[in-house]
Amino acid sequence: MALRVKTNKKPCWEMTKEELTSGKTEVFNYEELLEFAEGDIGKVFGPEFAPIDKYSRRVRLPAREYLLVTRVTLMDAEPNNYRVGARMVTEYDLPVNGELSEGGDCPWAVLVESGQCDLMLISYMGIDFQCQGDRVYRLLNTTLTFYGVAHEGETLEYDIRVTGFAKRLDGGISMFFFEYDCYVNGRLLIEMRDGCAGFFTNEELAAGKGVVFTRADLAARAKVAKQDISPYAVAPCLHKTTLSEKEMQTLVDKDWASVFGSKNGMPEINYKLCARKMLMIDRVPKIDHTGGIYGLGLIVGEKILERDHWYFPCHFVKDEVMAGSLVSDGCSQMLKMYMIWLGLHLTTGPFDFRPVSGHPNKVRCRGQISPHKGKLVYVMEIKEIGFDEKNDPYAIADVNIIDIDYEKGQTFEMSRLGDYGKGDLNKKIVVDFKGIALKMQKRSTSTEEPSKVVPVFAKGQATVGTEASRAPGAATAYSPDVLAPAPVALPKNLLKGDPLAPREMTWHPMARIPGNPTPSFAPSAYAPRNIAFTPFPGNPLDNDHTPGKMPLTWFNMAEFMAGKVSQCLGPEFTKFDNSNTSRSPAWDLALVTRAVSVTDMEHVKWRNIDCNPSKGTMIGEFDCPADAWFYKGAANDGHMPYSILMEIALQTSGVLTSVLKAPLTMEKDDILFRNLDANADFVRADVDFRGKTIRNITKCTGYSMLGEMGVHRFSFELSVDDVVFYKGTTSFGWFVPEVFAAQAGLDSGRKSEPWFVEQKVPAGQVVSYDVRPGASGRTSLFANAPSGAQLNRRTNQGQYLDKIDLVSGSGKQGLGYGHGVKAVNPNDWFFACHFWFDSVMPGSLGVESMFQLVEAIAVQDDLAGKHGIANPTITHAPGKISWKYRGQLTPKSKQMDSEVHVTSIEAHDGVVDVVADGYLWADGLRVYQVNNIRVRIASGEPAASSSASSVGSSASAEVAERTRSKAAPQPVASGPAQSINLEQLKTDLLELDAPLYLSQDPTTGQLKKHTDVASGQATIVQPCTLGDLGDRSFMETYGVVAPLYTGAMAKGIASADLVIAAGKRKILGSFGAGGLPMHLVREAVDKIQAALPQGPYAVNLIHSPFDSNLEKGNVDLFLEKGVTVVEASAFMTLTPQVVRYRAAGLSRNADGSVRIRNRIIGKVSRTELAEMFIRPAPEHLLEKLIASGEITQEQAELARRVPVADDIAVEADSGGHTDNRPIHVILPLIINLRNRLHRECGYPASLRVRVGAGGGVGCPQAAAAALSMGAAFIVTGTVNQVCKQSGTCDNVRKALSKASYSDICMAPAADMFEEGVKLQVLKKGTMFPSRANKLYELFCKYDSFESMPPNELERVEKRIFQRALAEVWQETKDFYINRLHNPEKIQRAERDPKLKMSLCFRWYLGLASFWANAGIADRVMDYQVWCGPAIGAFNDFIKGTYLDPEVSGEYPCVVQVNLQILRGACYLRRLNALRNDPRIDLETEDAAFVYEPTGSL
Repeated sequence: MALRVKTNKKPCWEMTKEELTSGKTEVFNYEELLEFAEGDIGKVFGPEFAPIDKYSRRVRLPAREYLLVTRVTLMDAEPNNYRVGARMVTEYDLPVNGELSEGGDCPWAVLVESGQCDLMLISYMGIDFQCQGDRVYRLLNTTLTFYGVAHEGETLEYDIRVTGFAKRLDGGISMFFFEYDCYVNGRLLIEMRDGCAGFFTNEELAAGKGVVFTRADLAARAKVAKQDISPYAVAPCLHKTTLSEKEMQTLVDKDWASVFGSKNGMPEINYKLCARKMLMIDRVPKIDHTGGIYGLGLIVGEKILERDHWYFPCHFVKDEVMAGSLVSDGCSQMLKMYMIWLGLHLTTGPFDFRPVSGHPNKVRCRGQISPHKGKLVYVMEIKEIGFDEKNDPYAIADVNIIDIDYEKGQTFEMSRLGDYGKGDLNKKIVVDFKGIALKMQKRSTSTEEPSKVVPVFAKGQATVGTEASRAPGAATAYSPDVLAPAPVALPKNLLKGDPLAPREMTWHPMARIPGNPTPSFAPSAYAPRNIAFTPFPGNPLDNDHTPGKMPLTWFNMAEFMAGKVSQCLGPEFTKFDNSNTSRSPAWDLALVTRAVSVTDMEHVKWRNIDCNPSKGTMIGEFDCPADAWFYKGAANDGHMPYSILMEIALQTSGVLTSVLKAPLTMEKDDILFRNLDANADFVRADVDFRGKTIRNITKCTGYSMLGEMGVHRFSFELSVDDVVFYKGTTSFGWFVPEVFAAQAGLDSGRKSEPWFVEQKVPAGQVVSYDVRPGASGRTSLFANAPSGAQLNRRTNQGQYLDKIDLVSGSGKQGLGYGHGVKAVNPNDWFFACHFWFDSVMPGSLGVESMFQLVEAIAVQDDLAGKHGIANPTITHAPGKISWKYRGQLTPKSKQMDSEVHVTSIEAHDGVVDVVADGYLWADGLRVYQVNNIRVRIASGEPAASSSASSVGSSASAEVAERTRSKAAPQPVASGPAQSINLEQLKTDLLELDAPLYLSQDPTTGQLKKHTDVASGQATIVQPCTLGDLGDRSFMETYGVVAPLYTGAMAKGIASADLVIAAGKRKILGSFGAGGLPMHLVREAVDKIQAALPQGPYAVNLIHSPFDSNLEKGNVDLFLEKGVTVVEASAFMTLTPQVVRYRAAGLSRNADGSVRIRNRIIGKVSRTELAEMFIRPAPEHLLEKLIASGEITQEQAELARRVPVADDIAVEADSGGHTDNRPIHVILPLIINLRNRLHRECGYPASLRVRVGAGGGVGCPQAAAAALSMGAAFIVTGTVNQVCKQSGTCDNVRKALSKASYSDICMAPAADMFEEGVKLQVLKKGTMFPSRANKLYELFCKYDSFESMPPNELERVEKRIFQRALAEVWQETKDFYINRLHNPEKIQRAERDPKLKMSLCFRWYLGLASFWANAGIADRVMDYQVWCGPAIGAFNDFIKGTYLDPEVSGEYPCVVQVNLQILRGACYLRRLNALRNDPRIDLETEDAAFVYEPTGSL
């Protein structure tokens, strides 16, 4: 959808030259870039460019799906001035877990393509004034040199420069030349040189001969001598020389062993080949490791092409052609696969693929790949292979890419390869890639990429005076004004739930000053602590405490940490006052004294808030006491622990994210804020912070919503006395709590042991120290420290390990290894601080445990003594560090393990710098990764004589040694028993209707199966069949065997055949009558009733707010035909017809109770809509129906005694009319509402409205989760559309069968278009979403077709309607008059031009679904396919099974789909019961326990 440019941003044509070229202005924002890509150039560049919009084609950026630019920050160019040196600087914020990377490395294609604004630059220079739609842009050449890779969450910066032009004989520009440099975090990542693009007519493109080999090329090939591959064929997979489509997809899933076998280290490979969407090699028909002219390998790959594949429509609008960057990415994927095929991973251990630094990659494009059915053939020859100076294996290859067009009858045979490259128009090499170079880099090395540190913009270097820096540990006298506040006695009764708990923070030192307010206090499960920090006196910024107004003072921050959030952020945040949402850290970790200001905010409508959460810069400050608690426990008086530095750097982000209203974009009140990762640079480590105010400038660099997660990205810069000492970038996530219920960690849920355990290091090499309070290990570790050393001053509060294990000269680099363990105590001090209502160990303290280990290694190895450092102490070394968090430690955690591997030890200038990499585990799950931990040993002030054994004054209880086992099992059960393995256990669990009796040997762990409970010593796993799920009364009411129904998909997608197939197996199915004309509904009902005379079946009644006759006609039909179950959907209010249907089926039983014949299932997604179905019918509607004679007085009386609906289907994230409410939020709310209204209305138990769940149910896990939350039944929808009985076409089924969860977006709903209601649709392979949203944008902007600019109307007619407006209006009139018999609507539209617009736009929206269902070939790009993200989970669930169309050759049966989902839910319920039994110790997350559909049910 091309969005209108936001009016509150100055357009580029109003900017001064200085603004355009300063690098400090956002010249173009994302909305403008999207408009340039998909909409009108005149809206972006100014009115003088508007004539270009009349041309059929122009230079554009790729559309949304491949638009890889976030903003333009500099433009040094002028219209119609083709000069060398024109320049543009752009930025692209790499999304976290984006669909092009999916949590992996930034792909080759994205790194290259993100420099795509050479297109925008040449466009601004005016090229389309020359081309006038007759000529189009095509890339010809580029040479790329890499110096590293970028990662998700980072921002790429491209400095693009024009270097020359070539002209045609007529004087027009035929080609232009350009280059760029790409930076990330100030380091040079890519040099692109010799860029060349041309402008060509259709005829010139058609006449292109592709890459043509010269005689010199052929002669050079003939001279090449073959080399020996054997030194590099470490363990080649000679048994596997071809790969299928399924196998290539498996490599995307990181399952290398399934493809290449379980030998040669394949099961240990943890590398994702690429994101699913980016897979450019579908098949590999040939791997010959001695082939090619070099004898080092010949690999042939194929990419299947279809006209509707995603990469054609988005590159470019009106000029579709495959991006060369995507084609080239296939080369990278093939080379990676081949290097692993050779077994080179066995030489590295865990690895990552990286470009060979400094090596040129040359790409030539000599033919366009336009939309067609066919394939690309990649022919790769390895030209060099070896090991670099770090012993990392590398390979360099040349690749020719051939385009085979099936529509032209072209085929490819490997034996005819020599025919290509000779100029034959039917045998083109369209791209050749010379010198693609990759290496397998060992993961144990530093992640810092080799790079050229060349900033794009030079910045002034601050100087450091004596006030800012001071020798480590130097003593200084400080004013009382800059010291920490003295502790005070805390009140009693401070815990949550205590009726005497105070409601004010009376112990706050600032509250005791006359005239100051007292912050409120909200008790939690923890006792509060003393205030550790107060503002330095005399700062005028600390006096105005108005909530939501800058600055935010000590009072506001106290409210934020443990009082009322609204008293800090303003009344919009009142809903968080009583929630458990993450707050600003409290007490000892409250490291934001004040938020001084926020600037650069963009006040626009963004989702449900009034500002853009991606824009804003905050200045925060921390007044650092000279005697802060963390100094007292550090190595010397001036040493700030790294964890505290991290917290100071990051906490302003936590304030800014709230000020930018990111929490308000989430649907839930109890949400969690977590740091995800960061890259930081300690640029000046000699700065003394004691008694100083540390200033933090934090800038938001992006915000994106990813499902139920919001990701916020920031940069930060810390300074003291105007000296910048620490800076970096970071990303945080807003999560719902359920995300962390089953955290996956860094290893996709796989548990592991620390390195020294997995490597089985002999016990004699491990030196262990018990460093708990009072233990001897603290003394013995530092016993041999040099005289005067200040190495062991960590107090109990400042250390985070109970035991330390050291192995000298060991670790991954052989330079030293340390392991630490801590028993997590729910009463650990930091749980009360971080956060007050959301207790979680700060990631920074986990990182600090790694610093503690490095310090211990340095002491044990006597690095100070070896290098002659007198009075040694610990301090910081300048340099970069990075961390990544993928899990958390909470009070429920049991054990924390951390480890470090020393990667370098360097002595210089009288200091020793130790660098290490580290990891942290939570209960066996690896959740943190830290690279480049830096510790410096330097000379300090001599220590007092007692310092060598000082452990601080704070006391804590002895922490018991934690064992690694669960509670001891019960004695083995007596009686006959059979030993079983995991495979047998799974088989037994799948016998759903049989109880299973198990015990486990406490010594061997062997499972044994019994025939009974064995005198109570065996545990029992109860049966769980379909009837045991959900509410049995649902099954009894509708006469079905399962607590499930297949939901109605409108326009007959939920077809009569689908309903009949389900009904014959006693599964309730709902026919999709919505949007169908009456005669088709009648035909379907007749067909269903003939096949299912006794049911079960339901028919959909969809609310028609602008066509009440259609709703009435359906109810007339249902009553006439005796339809007894109706699924009522999209009702925003109750209507007379739905009440009429209910009341008309009511009568009295002999005992006077109400007999209900006509059942209603109300499908809703909001609580107020659920309430109207749970309550009796409204009195005014009953009176109206009585007056019209449509119901009797008795029926009305009975209707007052029963709810409108028998069941409520809570529809969450589905393809229908929803509000995208997460099911775990809305389902409990509506269940609680049902309970309250049931009591209030006084219904008997038999009339309790059942509440079920739908939307997002695509696999057994989702079904089990919904049922475990209390759903009485579940509803399936999208998964049924792919079934063979659905009323859609095979083109749609095929698209759905290949869709992932991310291939879904929102588009206007046809029947509620005027109200702005949107529904979820498939975006893959169709332009419908963008076109439909464009129509709604026009509807909102203009009141009639006459008021629309002529060019806008012309585009609608040509691009969207694809016919004249007059024809559309005539068809619309015919439809309403002849089909709907509603001429009144047309008469009103003739008088109301806005209504006429609506009806014509709805013509397109309505037909778009018809075109999809009917498979209309010439409107493929307009297919409207209703679909929810559950399709991604479903496709993953059935992949490789008999339900997979790729396996069976046909689309699945609706009965099998739904039975398998429910059977899997039954199995999971039994498996979870076993997992939760304390007598059985079993890793049920093992792959052996995954449920898969194995055969027809």
